[in-house]
Amino acid sequence: MFALLAAAMSLALPSSAETQTGEIRVEARDVSGAAMEASGKVQNIASGVSRNFQTTTSGPTVLSGLPYGSYRIELAKTGFTTQTAIVDVSSPAPLLKTISMLIGAGSFKVDVVAVTPLAGVDLPVDQTVAYSGSAVRVTHRRQAPAQE
Repeated sequence: MFALLAAAMSLALPSSAETQTGEIRVEARDVSGAAMEASGKVQNIASGVSRNFQTTTSGPTVLSGLPYGSYRIELAKTGFTTQTAIVDVSSPAPLLKTISMLIGAGSFKVDVVAVTPLAGVDLPVDQTVAYSGSAVRVTHRRQAPAQE
Protein backbone atom coordinates (compact mmCIF):
# COMPACT_ATOMS: atom_id res chain seq x y z
CA MET A 1 0.00 0.00 0.00
CA PHE A 2 2.85 2.38 0.79
CA ALA A 3 4.36 1.73 -2.66
CA LEU A 4 1.05 2.61 -4.34
CA LEU A 5 0.80 5.89 -2.39
CA ALA A 6 4.40 6.80 -3.27
CA ALA A 7 3.78 6.11 -6.98
CA ALA A 8 0.65 8.30 -6.98
CA MET A 9 2.48 11.18 -5.31
CA SER A 10 5.35 11.01 -7.80
CA LEU A 11 2.88 11.55 -10.64
CA ALA A 12 1.33 14.58 -8.95
CA LEU A 13 4.54 16.43 -8.11
CA PRO A 14 6.74 17.90 -10.85
CA SER A 15 10.25 16.52 -10.95
CA SER A 16 13.20 18.84 -10.61
CA ALA A 17 14.18 17.89 -14.17
CA GLU A 18 11.01 19.45 -15.65
CA THR A 19 11.36 23.00 -16.91
CA GLN A 20 8.91 25.38 -15.33
CA THR A 21 7.19 27.57 -17.91
CA GLY A 22 4.82 30.48 -18.04
CA GLU A 23 3.17 32.65 -20.64
CA ILE A 24 3.00 36.26 -21.69
CA ARG A 25 -0.09 37.69 -23.35
CA VAL A 26 0.89 40.63 -25.54
CA GLU A 27 -1.34 43.29 -27.03
CA ALA A 28 -0.40 46.35 -29.07
CA ARG A 29 -2.45 49.52 -28.80
CA ASP A 30 -2.30 52.79 -30.73
CA VAL A 31 -2.35 56.23 -29.06
CA SER A 32 -6.16 56.18 -28.92
CA GLY A 33 -6.09 52.87 -27.03
CA ALA A 34 -7.43 50.76 -29.91
CA ALA A 35 -5.92 47.30 -30.43
CA MET A 36 -3.69 47.07 -33.48
CA GLU A 37 -1.66 44.60 -35.49
CA ALA A 38 2.11 44.69 -35.11
CA SER A 39 5.05 42.40 -35.76
CA GLY A 40 6.76 41.16 -32.63
CA LYS A 41 9.77 39.30 -31.34
CA VAL A 42 10.19 37.77 -27.88
CA GLN A 43 13.74 36.93 -26.75
CA ASN A 44 14.98 35.19 -23.62
CA ILE A 45 17.63 37.60 -22.33
CA ALA A 46 19.81 34.89 -20.73
CA SER A 47 19.84 32.34 -23.58
CA GLY A 48 19.23 34.63 -26.56
CA VAL A 49 16.59 32.22 -27.90
CA SER A 50 13.87 34.17 -29.71
CA ARG A 51 10.71 33.69 -31.71
CA ASN A 52 8.59 35.96 -33.86
CA PHE A 53 4.87 36.60 -33.47
CA GLN A 54 2.10 38.85 -34.77
CA THR A 55 -0.41 40.76 -32.61
CA THR A 56 -4.02 41.05 -33.74
CA THR A 57 -6.95 43.35 -33.11
CA SER A 58 -9.05 40.50 -31.72
CA GLY A 59 -7.29 40.08 -28.37
CA PRO A 60 -3.92 39.40 -26.78
CA THR A 61 -1.43 37.16 -28.55
CA VAL A 62 -0.47 34.27 -26.27
CA LEU A 63 3.24 33.42 -25.99
CA SER A 64 3.17 30.14 -24.08
CA GLY A 65 5.77 27.59 -23.00
CA LEU A 66 8.30 30.24 -21.97
CA PRO A 67 10.85 28.90 -19.45
CA TYR A 68 11.13 31.08 -16.34
CA GLY A 69 13.39 34.07 -16.92
CA SER A 70 13.53 37.61 -18.28
CA TYR A 71 12.28 38.34 -21.78
CA ARG A 72 12.66 41.28 -24.15
CA ILE A 73 9.54 41.95 -26.20
CA GLU A 74 9.89 44.13 -29.29
CA LEU A 75 6.95 45.38 -31.36
CA ALA A 76 7.24 47.15 -34.71
CA LYS A 77 4.86 48.52 -37.33
CA THR A 78 5.41 50.86 -40.28
CA GLY A 79 4.57 54.44 -39.29
CA PHE A 80 5.23 53.78 -35.58
CA THR A 81 8.37 53.78 -33.46
CA THR A 82 9.59 50.34 -32.42
CA GLN A 83 8.72 49.65 -28.77
CA THR A 84 10.62 47.38 -26.37
CA ALA A 85 9.60 46.02 -22.97
CA ILE A 86 11.22 43.69 -20.45
CA VAL A 87 9.00 41.08 -18.75
CA ASP A 88 9.95 38.56 -16.04
CA VAL A 89 8.26 35.15 -16.23
CA SER A 90 8.47 33.57 -12.77
CA SER A 91 5.21 31.64 -12.38
CA PRO A 92 2.78 29.65 -14.49
CA ALA A 93 0.20 32.45 -14.14
CA PRO A 94 -0.28 34.33 -17.45
CA LEU A 95 1.16 37.86 -17.61
CA LEU A 96 -0.63 40.52 -19.68
CA LYS A 97 1.68 43.06 -21.31
CA THR A 98 0.03 45.95 -23.16
CA ILE A 99 2.43 47.98 -25.28
CA SER A 100 1.44 51.42 -26.59
CA MET A 101 2.75 52.12 -30.06
CA LEU A 102 3.79 55.73 -30.64
CA ILE A 103 3.52 57.41 -34.01
CA GLY A 104 6.92 57.64 -35.67
CA ALA A 105 8.55 60.41 -37.59
CA GLY A 106 7.26 60.74 -41.11
CA SER A 107 9.55 59.99 -43.97
CA PHE A 108 9.13 60.18 -47.68
CA LYS A 109 11.08 59.72 -50.84
CA VAL A 110 10.96 61.83 -54.00
CA ASP A 111 11.99 60.32 -57.31
CA VAL A 112 12.83 62.85 -60.02
CA VAL A 113 11.85 61.31 -63.32
CA ALA A 114 12.22 64.33 -65.62
CA VAL A 115 13.71 67.77 -65.55
CA THR A 116 11.21 70.59 -65.78
CA PRO A 117 12.62 73.97 -66.80
CA LEU A 118 12.26 76.75 -64.28
CA ALA A 119 9.79 79.45 -65.16
CA GLY A 120 11.43 82.61 -66.38
CA VAL A 121 14.84 81.20 -67.21
CA ASP A 122 14.31 82.10 -70.83
CA LEU A 123 13.67 85.79 -70.01
CA PRO A 124 16.32 88.46 -70.35
CA VAL A 125 17.75 89.68 -67.05
CA ASP A 126 15.76 92.92 -67.24
CA GLN A 127 12.46 90.95 -67.17
CA THR A 128 13.15 88.56 -64.30
CA VAL A 129 10.80 87.87 -61.45
CA ALA A 130 11.87 89.22 -58.06
CA TYR A 131 10.50 87.86 -54.78
CA SER A 132 9.93 90.21 -51.89
CA GLY A 133 8.51 88.53 -48.78
CA SER A 134 5.30 86.83 -49.78
CA ALA A 135 4.59 89.22 -52.65
CA VAL A 136 5.80 88.69 -56.19
CA ARG A 137 6.60 91.56 -58.48
CA VAL A 138 7.85 91.63 -62.00
CA THR A 139 10.39 94.25 -62.80
CA HIS A 140 10.98 95.68 -66.23
CA ARG A 141 14.22 97.53 -66.50
CA ARG A 142 15.03 99.86 -69.28
CA GLN A 143 18.51 100.13 -70.47
CA ALA A 144 20.02 103.53 -70.92
CA PRO A 145 20.76 104.35 -74.53
CA ALA A 146 24.29 103.60 -75.52
CA GLN A 147 26.50 106.63 -75.58
CA GLU A 148 28.50 107.30 -78.68
